[in-house]
Amino acid sequence: MAEGLELRGVWARSGGYHFAYPDGRPWVGDMGPVQHLLAAVVGCAGITMQAILSRMKIDHQGITIDAVATKADSTPTYVKSISLQATVHGAAADAAQLARVSDLTEKYCLVAQTLRHDPDLTLSTITS
Repeated sequence: MAEGLELRGVWARSGGYHFAYPDGRPWVGDMGPVQHLLAAVVGCAGITMQAILSRMKIDHQGITIDAVATKADSTPTYVKSISLQATVHGAAADAAQLARVSDLTEKYCLVAQTLRHDPDLTLSTITS
């Protein structure tokens, strides 16, 4: 059965952020490869969303982005899906404005766009 992995990003109104476990406790210790992947997309989405909210002059009290990754049941394995859910706390915005924020965040988040466009990847090893 595929394994689900989760990570939460928590942004203060000021823009500072940290990663947390799904229950809200700050992330402590090492991250595995999937958590690193989630941290990249959650971090990019949160930074992008903060900028968009600011540009749209939408006041808020912070952002939480919850991410869930599902690994494929194959060898070698890979992440077959990533789901993000953003909560904008205390937003002075209606549903249409928040939908626009989501659309623009997805459009301008470099990591999300990279994952969507199936980049070429090569790995080489050298000695020193």
